[in-house]
Amino acid sequence: MKKLKVLIVDDDRDIQKRYEHHLKDAGIQIVSAYTLNEAWNLFQAHPDLSLIVMDACLVPRQPPTTLELVKKIREAQFSNSIIAASSDVGYRKQLLRAGCDCESEKWNVPKIVKEILNL
Repeated sequence: MKKLKVLIVDDDRDIQKRYEHHLKDAGIQIVSAYTLNEAWNLFQAHPDLSLIVMDACLVPRQPPTTLELVKKIREAQFSNSIIAASSDVGYRKQLLRAGCDCESEKWNVPKIVKEILNL
């Protein structure tokens, strides 16, 4: 069986570790990106992504920095789900308008990932 692969775009290493901890037992391979450039490069390097989890702000105390990245990923014909994952509901709404499919508070992301991937 093909292993599911999820790209997590979040600058918070603790959040990344938490997601990985909760998803690895489900047989999900995690690809972690902490910057915009890293996220785009990993997206291109892994055409077999099952899903993307997108934080809104990769620079602390700045407005959302990933909106253009979401648009660029959609323009590259990525048709699988992108989850807008932010602690700020307004930022999640902006990510939805940019092209994310659904939203989640960060604490609930592993549950949403498993639901979307039918695990």
